[in-house]
Amino acid sequence: RDPQISALDGLLAGMAPDHTKPAHAALLQTFTELLASLIGQALARRLLDAAARDGEEKNAQEHK
Repeated sequence: RDPQISALDGLLAGMAPDHTKPAHAALLQTFTELLASLIGQALARRLLDAAARDGEEKNAQEHK
């Protein structure tokens, strides 16, 4: 795992959710824009949608 991501995780873990939600939204927006600029909007959307579905399935399995 990238040390910068781990550091960000640690920083955000100690903050209140009302502060972390905007940070999460900004990171996701930036990532989405960068990905789309590299591979195109349509493919980026397909990949992110597939990742979201996969994440939802894993989350549902963890809560059984």
